[in-house]
This record gives sequence, structure tokens and C-alpha cells, in this order.
Amino acid sequence: EAGCYLVKLGHTKIAYVGVQRPDLPSLSNDRFIGFKKAMDVNSLELPEKHIIEFETGHMDKLRKDLYPIFNPAQKDHPTAVFCLDDDLALRVIMALKELALKIPDDVSIIAPGDVLDYNLSHIPPISTMQIDTSYLGKIVSQMLINRIENSQNAQHGLKVQQHLVERGSCRSIVNK
Repeated sequence: EAGCYLVKLGHTKIAYVGVQRPDLPSLSNDRFIGFKKAMDVNSLELPEKHIIEFETGHMDKLRKDLYPIFNPAQKDHPTAVFCLDDDLALRVIMALKELALKIPDDVSIIAPGDVLDYNLSHIPPISTMQIDTSYLGKIVSQMLINRIENSQNAQHGLKVQQHLVERGSCRSIVNK
């Protein structure tokens, strides 16, 4: 949904920044597949050079990876970045600011998750896809109880509807 939202705003060149999450191993894969699907459905290319894998704790490498794509001399850079989560998006914003790029004037940023405390003054507002974690917890606990009571061995997938929380880190470039 976040990828399609960026496309709806007119973005056709979108970079992806992910990170491996050992605590949630399928998260990275699922979000990338969802993003890639949005690109494919809209017949948009995702060049390999626009896919960046952040290594936790290595901001220098993130800067180094972002520079060839967003360096100030590069006129044809992506107009948006989809980040794995808003914690990673915060790091990407810091790196892009060092390249003198403004969010959202020069680059739009979106990140699913909504895990940061946006009441803190040092956290920039990042548009996100928010998951109803209370509802998710209820459903998971019901599934667990059902599995215990019925001794089921089958695995089930669960997809919970997300909703957009627009905080101003994305802008429309339609009719630009």
C-alpha cells in the first residue's frame, strides 16, 4: 500500500532501503516483496542500484550507498524512498540531509511500522502505514488458543489491514 501511495503521488523512480531484522526474519522479505509488487503492478522499474541494504550500526556505509544515487550532481535521482520501517527512515533522512536534500521537497520518504515516538521534538514526522497492533494481538491470541485447544499443526498466514498516516514526508509530484 505504501509503494502504491508513492506512485499515486506521481513518483516513478523510487529507491528501497531495507535492513535485516533478526528479531523478525520474515519482515524484511515480506515488505520488500510488497514494495516490489507495487512497482510491478504499476510497470515501474526498480534498478538494482536503487536497492540498499542497511547494516545496523553502519551509518557511514548507508551514506556511501546513498551518495551515488542522490549525489547533488545527479539530476535524475529517485524522487522517493521506501524504507523498511520508520526507524530506518530516520537514518535515511539524516543521511539525505547531509547531501543537502530536503524532505519532502527533494525526496519523499515513507516507511511502514509507526514505531517511533513522534511526540519527541527530535523525531521528524514520517509518513507511514500504521498497523492496528491491538487488533493484531487479539487475532494472534485467538489463533494461539485455537491451536492449543484443537492441537492443530497447520501454519496460518495473517494479513492485517494497514492505514496511511500522512505526516508530511511525502509530496505529490503529479503535474510538476
